[in-house]
Amino acid sequence: MMPSEGIQRPLVGIVNDDEDESPLDEVLERVGGLGETVNRAISTIVAVDFFVVLFFLGWLVVSVGYQFAVCGELTSPEAMDAGAAVCKNPVYESWYALWTPVVQPLLGILFLGTIAQATINGIGGVGKEDDRR
Repeated sequence: MMPSEGIQRPLVGIVNDDEDESPLDEVLERVGGLGETVNRAISTIVAVDFFVVLFFLGWLVVSVGYQFAVCGELTSPEAMDAGAAVCKNPVYESWYALWTPVVQPLLGILFLGTIAQATINGIGGVGKEDDRR
């Protein structure tokens, strides 16, 4: 036995026999799993937020229907000149009271969540051209 054989023998056990997997691939797989978890959480938030926004849209449609049914029209030229509504619309007034504190942040969450999902999917799919087909 030559001295170099004794040194190389222990190194053979250290070298990974499976050349396809490296420690970097393992780390990327863990990070990819975290990205998938974050993507799933954002997806759930966006889905719930979307249906809440649809509820508020339905509420607005009901208020417009109420305005047509009770008042006969949305506004009249005389009322617009005077700056007063033709008749009171409590459905619209309650919806409008929630427009700034509730509906606008919900729309912001919906847009940001959609952009975040697209970004995460874009970053996560950089090396996965086969999965895009």
